[in-house]
Amino acid sequence: MTLDVERLRKVAQMCLLNKSVRNIAALNGCSPSTAVRIRARLKQAGFSLLEDLNKVSDAELSQKIYARNNIAVDSSKEIEILDKHVLIRRTVNKERNVLVPDFDRIIDECVRSKASIQTAYIDYLEQCKVQNKRPYSRSYFFKLFKAKLKATQDPVVTMYQMHPYGEAVQLDLAGDTLKFIKPDGSVAKLYILVMTWPASYYTYAALIPDMTTASFCEGIVKGLQFFGCKPDYLIIDNAKALVTKHHVGADEIFNEQFSFFMRKLGILIDANNPRSPTSKSAVERTVGIVCDRCLSRLKKEKYQNIAEYSLRLLSLVDQYINKAPFRQRGSDTQRETLFNQYEKLKAHPLPDILPGFTKYYPGIKVPSNYLVNVEGHLYSVPYRFVGKQIDAEVCGSSIVFFHDTKVIAGHLKSISDVPQILPEHMPKGHAALAKKRSMYNTEESILAEAKLQSLELFRLCEIWLNRDGMQKKKACIYSINLYKRNYFNVSLLDEAVRRMRSSTDYRLWNTYTLRKILSEIKDEVMSSDTGRFMTQEDIIEDVLSNPDYTYLRTVKPVKGE
Repeated sequence: MTLDVERLRKVAQMCLLNKSVRNIAALNGCSPSTAVRIRARLKQAGFSLLEDLNKVSDAELSQKIYARNNIAVDSSKEIEILDKHVLIRRTVNKERNVLVPDFDRIIDECVRSKASIQTAYIDYLEQCKVQNKRPYSRSYFFKLFKAKLKATQDPVVTMYQMHPYGEAVQLDLAGDTLKFIKPDGSVAKLYILVMTWPASYYTYAALIPDMTTASFCEGIVKGLQFFGCKPDYLIIDNAKALVTKHHVGADEIFNEQFSFFMRKLGILIDANNPRSPTSKSAVERTVGIVCDRCLSRLKKEKYQNIAEYSLRLLSLVDQYINKAPFRQRGSDTQRETLFNQYEKLKAHPLPDILPGFTKYYPGIKVPSNYLVNVEGHLYSVPYRFVGKQIDAEVCGSSIVFFHDTKVIAGHLKSISDVPQILPEHMPKGHAALAKKRSMYNTEESILAEAKLQSLELFRLCEIWLNRDGMQKKKACIYSINLYKRNYFNVSLLDEAVRRMRSSTDYRLWNTYTLRKILSEIKDEVMSSDTGRFMTQEDIIEDVLSNPDYTYLRTVKPVKGE
């Protein structure tokens, strides 16, 4: 390998300073054998000190090292003057019948067809067999292939990420999981949730029992409480509990319950592209640090419960990450210091009460019976929302219904199969019917309402219920409604009840007879000169005053009647 004059002089200087061959090769971008050859030819040319080297010009130095008469140096003599730790063995390939691979073409085919190096080498061996030529060894082929591929590729570069203070928190799960032995001997699998502010790298970590939406949300709330503030954005991974669908370059479809929860927190969500974690590189790096610095210490101890386990993890994160020196800036620069001085001032303050996780059911269409099915139970909403789309939120023991973000109804969570229907949600007709059904469910309630209307009605209902029980419920309700609707005068109704009760045939004691008697009394009133009807007392008095019935006044009642 021929070096340019500048590198040749640097290699020569380091050779005269007795630097190691591998060090010279690494610092000057040449092979160790080249460094060994230059060192040997310096000795042959009589260079032993740096002063000797500095006396000659670049042209003279190049002439002494690369002169034609120096190229044909005897190999045995050259080896004798080399460093004793270096041994050069050369084998002259007397057979020139070797097939030199066309690596440009091979690499192009591998990239296009996504083939492996092994496949390319097998194809190369088949070509050698066809052309009756000797192949390169597998290791030498691989070495040349990788060198050629590296030369054609762009260098590996990193992009500096700018993260404004207070703007975002990044969230991720560690790949490692922990095990916790419960008191009953069963083993619980725990996941490590990590939240990091990318500007200051201030970190929160906790253990969650599973990868459900509820566990993620509870972990986020505890993290915000630990930070004492909230960001504009939460940058997340594409976990199934958080993101329903997300293709590269397309918008995300978030889990409805998670999206609703974050709206209540007032934090926007951003999911990184699948299999492209650069948008949350800070938490990716922090997860590795947590696993390296904290997990080994965490596993050495035993814990009574999961809460104690999680609290110990957070204390280790605080000690070995948040309060540790940050990026070789000195012991005074810590993640905690940067967070308190810059990050927290730019972030938003937390509300007095943080919302808990709630189950969210959006887009429920209200049916014609205005009863909405949530988790297998029926709940009423105002009838005017029939046919419209509403949302439901289940929080603890209560359920709240929304329409256009406004609360329209609320219920306690049902534990039975009986629908929960509020009277204020019904139309007037439905409410009246429901009230009537709820009023007259027992004999006592029927008699109480009858007594409020009339004493005669009370006696009638009492007789009905004593003889036939709730079989006469409809007759009682019908009679009560006659009084309540004021279609007839109360005295007229009382008279009709008395006349019906005067009948000795109990079969005629029904609402049809009552309506017939009411019609007869009405006709009497219309035909009477006085404009009144004859009551039972008037009829009795009229009979007794008739001379033909004088004997009735003298008849003594039989004892016992």
